[in-house]
Amino acid sequence: MPTMPPLDSLCSVPCANGFHESGSRTGAMNNPKQGLRSGDDDDDEDEDEEITALRERKVEHRRHTNMGEYDKLILRVSDTSPDNPFTRDPNITRDFAAMQMPQFLLDNLHKRGIKEASEMQAHVIHIARSRDVYVIAPAGSGKTLCFLIPMIWGVFKRCKSGQWKSRDFDAKPCGLIVSPTRDLAKQIYDELQLLIHNSIRQHCKLRSALVNGGDDPKKQKKALKGCHFCVATPGRIAEFHASNELSLTEVAFLTIDECDTILLNRLKDQLDGIITELRSLQDNVLVGLYSATQSVQLQEAAQEWLERQ
Repeated sequence: MPTMPPLDSLCSVPCANGFHESGSRTGAMNNPKQGLRSGDDDDDEDEDEEITALRERKVEHRRHTNMGEYDKLILRVSDTSPDNPFTRDPNITRDFAAMQMPQFLLDNLHKRGIKEASEMQAHVIHIARSRDVYVIAPAGSGKTLCFLIPMIWGVFKRCKSGQWKSRDFDAKPCGLIVSPTRDLAKQIYDELQLLIHNSIRQHCKLRSALVNGGDDPKKQKKALKGCHFCVATPGRIAEFHASNELSLTEVAFLTIDECDTILLNRLKDQLDGIITELRSLQDNVLVGLYSATQSVQLQEAAQEWLERQ
């Protein structure tokens, strides 16, 4: 596969100022249930109190967030080259309903009043479903939905088709999300919890586990059993993987959020081995790198992590 283009060949996609989901990382619950797998309590049609409260907090936060001026998105696709650069597609729909995503996912977006994606979100969601991506967009521009929607969509599809071969007592997630800090990991987990709620209505009970430093590892190990998604910090995931508490054999989707912070905190070494192993286990692992800023260090990491051998 062609190597990724140099920095000066990246395309810029203008973004509307009125994003439909802020993506801001301040909507986490005050009293999280550590080790809880989302999806455990969604058998009934009535929402549990935790999900309802979390959704209300997210909606209220979105109403009062100053979205600011977001002018550009830098988006690189893994199989583009200087001779074949990524270009904007005016035919990509911004209407979530027209994207033909799973009904439970669409319903969960609509319950929060999110019916249309920004141009940035629409492009990234469309591309990230089938290709590696490297996305640089300002903080608060809605990047969280950009990686969660295609990942949930892909995991659900694999679950329904029988491609995901884990069992209730296995710690073999299909989707892996790495975040640099426990607070950010918790906030991503909360967002994920809202988006997979009531997936059981489509005969696939999606579950997620939060694995971060500073919390009870025993509860986290228990939560990993049978989970479809794992949201983790680099140190804890490396620890669990080294001790065989977490298997990477079924991971088909990897997202690394806040890559700039991970590199600034010198956490790259903890991810190198994981990404190398994922590439050796499966040829078609989809990797997404997301950052608010760009740097030479991040550019080099993207070249290394997204280049398929």
